[in-house]
Amino acid sequence: GVDFNNICLIANLIQKIGLTGNKTVLDIGGDSGHMAFLMSRLWPDSNITVLDKYSHIGKEWANEINEKRVGFKDGQLSDLKEIEGCKYDLILISRVFNNHEDLNFPIHPNAFDTASYLESQEGKNMMKMLRDIGMAVKNHLADDGHLVIIDGWLSFHVLLIAKAFEQVGLFVDIERFDPEEVSLRYGRIAFSTSKPD
Repeated sequence: GVDFNNICLIANLIQKIGLTGNKTVLDIGGDSGHMAFLMSRLWPDSNITVLDKYSHIGKEWANEINEKRVGFKDGQLSDLKEIEGCKYDLILISRVFNNHEDLNFPIHPNAFDTASYLESQEGKNMMKMLRDIGMAVKNHLADDGHLVIIDGWLSFHVLLIAKAFEQVGLFVDIERFDPEEVSLRYGRIAFSTSKPD
């Protein structure tokens, strides 16, 4: 069905990440572990943790298929207490931003100009929430780590996230960003703590 097609699209984007070596991976909002189980096959030397409010489902599934390379913790993007003090080489956030209850991205960005939106109370609230998310995630990113967000995007949404994240020291990773992947279907945006030249 549609969800299987979406999972395949996301899996293709994950395969393009190209992680090598013994790395730590955090999948925020990873649900029952579909993508984490794929990542454990792509990167067999990596340690993968799924953070989701329904982690018990993933734990049960991992036991059923005898998958020991993927761990599960309770939590979600707005609550990272379970991973306090942990650092990850790769943090993946897939299909979370457009489903986050507090993030209401503008649906019709052509109805206003960017500057007006950013000056509006709605725009200020959105930017604060995005900065808070960016800072919380950055606190769990290893020094040379990467944050990869996969979701359905309007280019305006990418602009908002990039602008807010830049303010907390997360920069679009130009080497891992392909503007043609920005789409309402699923696209990938990568960030790192390294400022582009």
